[in-house]
Amino acid sequence: MKIKNILALVCFLLVLFACTNEDIIESGDAGKDVEIGKPVTITLSLNTPNAPVVETKAGGEQFGSITSLHALIYDVDKSNELKVVPLTLTGGAASEQTNLKLPTTTGTKKIYVIANWDLKEGSLEERFAAEASLKTWSSTAAKISTEEPTSSPMLGFVDADYGASVVAYEAGTVSELVIDVDKMYKKQGNDLVALNGNIQASVIPSYSKISFEVVNNIHTDMDKKVQLEISNVYVRNLPKKYSLYPFPEKTLGTDDVDPGRTKIMEGASSCEFYMYENLQGDSKNNENAAWKSPFADKGPASSGDMNLSYEKWNKYWAGETACTYIEVEGKYSIWKSATVMGTGDIHYRFFLGGDAFKNFDVKRNTHYKVQLVFSGIGGYDELKYEWRVNAQLNDVTFIPSGTLEIDGSADSFFKFFVINSSTKSQTITTSGFTGSDMQVGYYDDNSYLYYPWQFTNQLPQNLANIIGGTFKEYRVKSINLGILGQTAYNTDGNRYQQNGNAKSYTYSSNVDEIKDIVAGNIYRTRIFDLSNDEAKLIVKEYPLLCLTSTGYGPSDSNAEYAQRIDRKSEDGGSLVTKDIAMVSEFRDGMLTRPALCTAHGGPTDPYFYPSSAPSSSLYSYVPTPVQLQKMVDLETGPLKPQDGAPYWTTDGIYYWEKPIRRATDIEKAYVRCVYQKRR
Repeated sequence: MKIKNILALVCFLLVLFACTNEDIIESGDAGKDVEIGKPVTITLSLNTPNAPVVETKAGGEQFGSITSLHALIYDVDKSNELKVVPLTLTGGAASEQTNLKLPTTTGTKKIYVIANWDLKEGSLEERFAAEASLKTWSSTAAKISTEEPTSSPMLGFVDADYGASVVAYEAGTVSELVIDVDKMYKKQGNDLVALNGNIQASVIPSYSKISFEVVNNIHTDMDKKVQLEISNVYVRNLPKKYSLYPFPEKTLGTDDVDPGRTKIMEGASSCEFYMYENLQGDSKNNENAAWKSPFADKGPASSGDMNLSYEKWNKYWAGETACTYIEVEGKYSIWKSATVMGTGDIHYRFFLGGDAFKNFDVKRNTHYKVQLVFSGIGGYDELKYEWRVNAQLNDVTFIPSGTLEIDGSADSFFKFFVINSSTKSQTITTSGFTGSDMQVGYYDDNSYLYYPWQFTNQLPQNLANIIGGTFKEYRVKSINLGILGQTAYNTDGNRYQQNGNAKSYTYSSNVDEIKDIVAGNIYRTRIFDLSNDEAKLIVKEYPLLCLTSTGYGPSDSNAEYAQRIDRKSEDGGSLVTKDIAMVSEFRDGMLTRPALCTAHGGPTDPYFYPSSAPSSSLYSYVPTPVQLQKMVDLETGPLKPQDGAPYWTTDGIYYWEKPIRRATDIEKAYVRCVYQKRR
């Protein structure tokens, strides 16, 4: 499992001030005495700039909407006596306020601004009569949210400029400002420095934003014989409280976080959520830093049990750390060999923080972009570190699980596996095979053929039995071409379904019903079941895609039909070379490797034609560029490839895009054959 964690720092809000009795600040001598207690008015403006992403310098977002605003003015000359001044927000964006009038008096002041204060928390005069209480105040109303918690209070420090304001906020010490009738100064030691009206502040949200994305590059990888299907994503150890000031490092202990699972994602690949600050510092564990453990040692001791239950695995962590982490759960299968295989539930943990190796800080007013990329064998080699990856791989399943999508290609097959990592034998059974257009294939060890795969309607009993701790490979294919209107598709129980209802079709239906064909609403099914288990595989066969507006029937010389699913090579690969796509392999005159588009590829002639077509006198070919363009224009539904994917044509590789564009720098591409009369 490769994990990528991108931290994007977020800029803060700006607050601008000017002050005189005439709302004008002039520079002057900072050495003269200031008359104390004379009324003046401060003009307050708020500005929230875009938050740039530091890594990419891209434009960002705006944290901290302002719904209400108060100034807290502590009078240094009167033993820090507090005056609270409510400020009336003007029109425009809530984060962009100008010309807010703040009355005060001359003398030495320490000025804060507090936004979005909830009066249910008590009056500001009572809560913060003592300036020190700003630093100690906290709320237990911390909640995770998928929407920005705009009602959360925010604190800002008034200082000479933006940078000084941020420094003062992080240090927890506000500057002393000396207000004269026509000037304003900042105390620096025993000196007064004229500010010339450049008074600024930042209003800092207490929360952070987490943008979380799962990239599953595994799914069902037949090459590596691994499958990962992610079902849910949770976040755990969320803070129960937050503060106006930043929490010092490791202020939050295990009693201050919620260890329960909060679901943030189900059946999706990305999400965003907001949470409050949780500073836990860096790990002191320098050994195996890539595994990112919050413990000073290696973490919980490994049990050595590769099938450690989730409940036992979770106990290793319960109450041991306050670090916030994300938990991903799903179904995992691996069938590499008889000794390294299994299928069942899997869980991954990933700790948030400033990096992917040692830091566990979730800082306020910071945007964390977290990307979990699952590749390779999906962390199977990490199971011994059960604090990070845990799995119980003792179930029974089909690979792929749930649904296998095929199309009506009579000369192509589709693989599926049955994994039995339990201790009980399983029998695979199938329904609807009588008169079915789909056949199931099995490997005949006793066959003298170079290509010993046999296809039948129903598997022999000895080949349908899967004993515990083993797996078997099967194949399924269409017998006839998947063209609506053929007799084979109009028999009872063997008809294509349209939105769940069996229906009869004519050849013209391939054009008349094109919208439902493209949308994937028309298909046939065959179901495979496992005994003593709930596992089930539904094979969906989609009809081929008609590329012509005239000439529907297979006997028509104008008929052209395209495959709907990418062809795979014998070893399961999807990106193939030209020879695999177009040239069959023969040995001693026997076919050992058929070309993916089988009208090509004889023992001596790459454009050799088989003695007969697979069905209805239509042969499969690599598409011409014109035919590929038709496929791109028509195939716009769920079976559409990714835009920009490379595909073979008779004129080389072209990219799947509108219009198609020739590729000149690659040697491998996907294949979708077309069926037509002999060229």
